[in-house]
Amino acid sequence: MRRAMMVLCCATLAGCRATAPAPAGPQDAFWAALQGLCGRAYGGRMAVGSAPGDTAFAGKPMVMHVRRCSETEVQVPFHVGDDHSRTWIITRTAAGLRLKHDHRHADGSEDRITQYGGDTRGSGTASTQEFHADAHTATLIPAAVTNVWTVEVVPGARFAYALRREGTDRRFRVEFDLTRPVPPPPAPWGHSDGDPGPAAVSALQPAAPNWIGLGYSVRQEVSALGDFRHVVVDTVAPGSPAEQAGLGKGDVIVAVDGLPGIERVPLFRDAYPGRRYELRVRRAGGAEAATVLVAAPPPSP
Repeated sequence: MRRAMMVLCCATLAGCRATAPAPAGPQDAFWAALQGLCGRAYGGRMAVGSAPGDTAFAGKPMVMHVRRCSETEVQVPFHVGDDHSRTWIITRTAAGLRLKHDHRHADGSEDRITQYGGDTRGSGTASTQEFHADAHTATLIPAAVTNVWTVEVVPGARFAYALRREGTDRRFRVEFDLTRPVPPPPAPWGHSDGDPGPAAVSALQPAAPNWIGLGYSVRQEVSALGDFRHVVVDTVAPGSPAEQAGLGKGDVIVAVDGLPGIERVPLFRDAYPGRRYELRVRRAGGAEAATVLVAAPPPSP
């Protein structure tokens, strides 16, 4: 609160000047460079493709769009021709940076192979960060257990995304020319150009044949760091998966499967029974973990 008042006072005084602090380390510098591209799109090409399936990229227009940025997340859809299924999601974690791949079908539903990726294991450099495959990736794609993804940002020159599979000759790399911006493409599949959902959403009667029993609202929080939206639990149906997970009115769903709750909770409506979600919940007693197991709808009375 005191910090917010200081910022407000500074903004109202004539002649006040704020100087942004220099990035504290390589990852901070990398993050600043990535954030500096927010809202812009660039054309690219495949520079390396060692797998037979990589030929599907050859000759097709490629566009990367740094579409959404927050203090903890950057979303970068990767469009290949008319295929708008891929979004790279880079987030800041307590230990470093994380890269995830969000893959969708044209109807917006999640692909069976999605949310794979990994985390940094060191500080990297101001221009390059490496992400090593995590446990979820190893389970989802056993052959990818040694995957290392690289994201490179050289301001005023290039953005690159690359993959190498340690112990094999598997290599993939696409490069984008940061000196030549292009018009932003349409939203990737499963996302929209507007808000992720209305101000108040009910998931008590989901559109898909599933049951979670959770009603929530999207609420705004204004602080010295900016304006943020959060998912706040409003109602929990008795005997529902939400109740069994320990969720209660007033809980703030901060993250779902390691990604911001504001982006992931709206997808609950399309989840299939048996789908498991790992939540990070903030409540009066602090932050806690919760697991929601999607169920089939209960029989009508």
